Amino acid sequence: MNYIKGAVWAGLLSALLASSVWTGNASAADEKWQIAGKWCTRDVASSGAAYLAACKDGKYDQFDSIITCQQNAKNENLVRLIQAAGRSMVNSYMDDYKPKECRY
Repeated sequence: MNYIKGAVWAGLLSALLASSVWTGNASAADEKWQIAGKWCTRDVASSGAAYLAACKDGKYDQFDSIITCQQNAKNENLVRLIQAAGRSMVNSYMDDYKPKECRY
């Protein structure tokens, strides 16, 4: 019986740790679209490369660049959340997080 309780607690702890790793250092108040936007700036795989290619040299703003990143990652639910937040909100928020290579 104690083994079962231990296994349940271990499973819950693992789930909590996994969720905290995914969100990184995002504050609890951050919305999912904000977390998704910041993720694009740190991703070193193809989605991050798509983001940088889109925003580099002022080709696209943060709104379009993050949507490009999340589409590359096949996160259509996050794309809808970003679209719902709106261009001005996303651009304003991401101004503090965008890499120096991104003009807009």
